[in-house]
Amino acid sequence: ACSKSESTGGNSNCQSAGTAVYNSSCAGRIEQVIQTPTADIIPRGTWITVTYLPDQQLTITVVLKGSAEVRPVIDIENRKLGEPATINEGQFYLTVPNERRDQNDEQSSNLRQAKNVSDGPAMLNKYLKPWLDRIRTHAEEDQIERRSYAFTADIDCDCEHVDAGLLTREYRLQCIRAEAEAWRQFYETGELGKCDPVTQGPNARVKPPAAQPARGAGGPH
Repeated sequence: ACSKSESTGGNSNCQSAGTAVYNSSCAGRIEQVIQTPTADIIPRGTWITVTYLPDQQLTITVVLKGSAEVRPVIDIENRKLGEPATINEGQFYLTVPNERRDQNDEQSSNLRQAKNVSDGPAMLNKYLKPWLDRIRTHAEEDQIERRSYAFTADIDCDCEHVDAGLLTREYRLQCIRAEAEAWRQFYETGELGKCDPVTQGPNARVKPPAAQPARGAGGPH
């Protein structure tokens, strides 16, 4: 029987904004294609999340189970596709059209290459923040391995707001290192680490994922 993560609507889904969860084990034998304005995604026995942020023309694909093939749209006006990439379990993939590739330094260094989720949980957490509870709820319902959705934890040492005068740069670097260690500890053990109490920002927080209420029967995510 299919879980509540089933995506309906035939073998093609058009996603124009927000985040959706897809469980392709419920899609039957017909190849499923998920389209955003800037990517074509084909699940391969997969539990994935697909996010599209219209203001950045950014598509984010996260594979929690199985694998997926992603073809980036390099020319959005003519919907010209670039070379396909295989995204394996525990990896994510970012893509924007060619004309937007150099508009964000953080994005530019991560675009169009499969990256391990464990290497970029803070970035994913930031991009997917409005939908983290939904992702976590459905992952738990479908008994996905905890490490695959560990990026949904609330770990933020608020390093960008650290202000220590002449020591600001040094303190921010220490804050970033402490945050990375907190994420690493959570991934490896499930236990929450800590921000550095001296160098953390004023809004630092390290919280476990919120407990989710029981859900009744419902439609696709």
